[in-house]
Amino acid sequence: MSERELRIERRRVIREKRETCQEILRCLFDSFFFLISAAIIVVGLGVFFV
Repeated sequence: MSERELRIERRRVIREKRETCQEILRCLFDSFFFLISAAIIVVGLGVFFV
């Protein structure tokens, strides 16, 4: 492998890692948002029935 090919390969690996991190963060954010909305619904129902 030439120096240029190595550089291109390294850049590709870094980009893939970054995309994976973004997907993980997006999943965490979605589940966090879901938990918050579920908690709000539970609290709202609790207030409504009490």
